[in-house]
Amino acid sequence: MKKHLLTAFILAALAAPSWQASAQEAHLLPYHKDLKSTTALDDMTVIDANNDGKTWTASVVGARYNYDRNNAGDDWLITPGLRLEAGKGYDLTAILGSYNKYNEEKYEICLGTAPTAEAMTIQVVPHTATTTCYKDNPEVKGTLEVPGDGVYYVGIHCISDKNKMSLYCVSIDVEQGYAPSAPGALQDVSVKPEPTGEFYVDIAFKAPLVNNVGKPMEGKVSVSLLRDGQE
Repeated sequence: MKKHLLTAFILAALAAPSWQASAQEAHLLPYHKDLKSTTALDDMTVIDANNDGKTWTASVVGARYNYDRNNAGDDWLITPGLRLEAGKGYDLTAILGSYNKYNEEKYEICLGTAPTAEAMTIQVVPHTATTTCYKDNPEVKGTLEVPGDGVYYVGIHCISDKNKMSLYCVSIDVEQGYAPSAPGALQDVSVKPEPTGEFYVDIAFKAPLVNNVGKPMEGKVSVSLLRDGQE
């Protein structure tokens, strides 16, 4: 009986997808991935979804999608797993740009529960066209929000037209989570010293009208001013 159980366990382990085996080793946040290295893709997943032999490769200036003369892009660059929680927002920033201003490249950024094209069902950044050169460090921003706690994967999806040039991804950053419904930043903040030289200042501001994800605030908003941890 023990021999049969051991055999069944080994077969199950061999049959399991490799990404499941590393799910417990998912990255905690903040996550920063510098892609300017020939080994930068060693822990990433690259998928040539249209099987044309042209896809993401590593280089010293960033991960690069190589164009095909006959086929549009359908190629994924997917991060390792990230531990995310429901009810929080996570700021995503990717440095993503074209080879030059003469060749338009297209992309979207998605999120999924597995490093596969089929699992990338949460769109973070919609279909976007760019002619901004990657050397100008163009920042592409989005917010990650998930329906349940778990391990998720960020996918950069190149969807450029055929016979273009190259799309570059220089880095990917995901910050620690925050409550999307929490108040946004104060507006029109000013600090004016007392003109007579007295040791006090006049502080003015407007309370936030939107929350952390730019939606209108609901209910009352109170503001507390602290100095050395005391009001």
